[in-house]
Amino acid sequence: MTKRCTGQRLGTCSLIVFCTLAVLLTACASPQATSNTSLSSISNMLPLAHSVSLPALQTSCPTNGMARAAIMRPLALGKRQNLVYIYNEVPVNTSTAFGHLERYDVAMGKRTEIVTSGIAIQSAQVSADGQWVLFISTPDPRSDPQHNGMLQLVRMDGQQLQTLFCFPHLSNADRATFQWSNDEKSVLLSADSGGTSSVITLLDIRTGNLHVEISITDQQQEYHYSVMTWLDNKRAYVLRSGRQGPPPPVKLYLLDIRTNQHPDGSDLKPILEHSVRFSHLSFDNSFDSKTLFGAYCLQASDPFDSTVWREPATGGTQKTIYHQAHTICIDSMRVVSATTFLLLVSRTDDRGNSTSHEIWTMTINSGMHTVLYHTLPAPKNRSDTYAFNTYNQYAWSNVSRNGRLYSYQLESNDSTTISHQLFIAPLSGGKPQIIAVVKRGSVSLAGWTMM
Repeated sequence: MTKRCTGQRLGTCSLIVFCTLAVLLTACASPQATSNTSLSSISNMLPLAHSVSLPALQTSCPTNGMARAAIMRPLALGKRQNLVYIYNEVPVNTSTAFGHLERYDVAMGKRTEIVTSGIAIQSAQVSADGQWVLFISTPDPRSDPQHNGMLQLVRMDGQQLQTLFCFPHLSNADRATFQWSNDEKSVLLSADSGGTSSVITLLDIRTGNLHVEISITDQQQEYHYSVMTWLDNKRAYVLRSGRQGPPPPVKLYLLDIRTNQHPDGSDLKPILEHSVRFSHLSFDNSFDSKTLFGAYCLQASDPFDSTVWREPATGGTQKTIYHQAHTICIDSMRVVSATTFLLLVSRTDDRGNSTSHEIWTMTINSGMHTVLYHTLPAPKNRSDTYAFNTYNQYAWSNVSRNGRLYSYQLESNDSTTISHQLFIAPLSGGKPQIIAVVKRGSVSLAGWTMM
């Protein structure tokens, strides 16, 4: 996660060389525009018959090992809060499935399909300016057995669908994720394959250039490496975690794309190492990118022991913000403003016989908390969990653009009951509202925008 600033767009600072209309139409060839703003501006200067068009959009996979530059013509957004989410549809009595991106207009109570792509959508992220969704879709293996994921971009109105990169299919253990920087210029792609190899690749979304930042092979199959979130537009947190149980301690590193030269990981800066056995562990960083926050709950305690702490973003001395033993377990923590955490919390009775679920806000400086809602509906299965956005950690991943609503999800592995659900609720407190529920397939959060 980085300093949250909205309204930044790709290439808004491009310089346009103005010629007279006569020169443009005759002797002068238009220079290649370096941004979509430039293309739009040139187009508006010319008569319709001579308008400059964008390059053709392509949805097929590029050549393996190659990527395409994004083509991004701006979209004027509206004023109504919209929650974007993934709906993976598994129809009854069919041999196929469908991945959908949808958005829910809170004021209108209306759902709109943004796009359908592949047999499933693996992950999705809303851009900082709210105009775009970047996502990974799974192609149908019957028509494309060579790839297990397509990195695609679509505008919030469903236009300009394009494929930027495809992950080659290497084995059934392949995993692919990404994190998009706040300035919308860089994407870090994390790919894990064969149970041994972790590769983190930097994609310059403006040019389509690819650069391998990390390539680590672990023949013992103990660890894999993936990008957790951006700290700022040049640095990102990389998490080393165990491939198999019992899970070893995770280790958090800082990757600087300006200075990283050795793909073997020797340029990664170690930040901290922490146990994750029988526990919940969350990390997030401050809006000014100066502080790293952690929340840890040891479930094997009597029965719980939860701590929230702070430390310098590049590592250092930890300072406890909040500590609660025995009855409170912090399942997940997100920084949602310059002063506020949003927390998913489990609470037990004194004997540990029953558990309820709550949503809290907590003041970053004091650790004082407010219960927004208590006694959330109990999950139907022990494997079911409440969660915030699992794909990215920007403020708009879980909180509306006006800062008045938050969202969370109920994850489930049971496809026979109504257990995949999305919720929204007011940050001022009040009962959550279910906005999406499925009996087959799944739904999951992508982020907030305005339309």
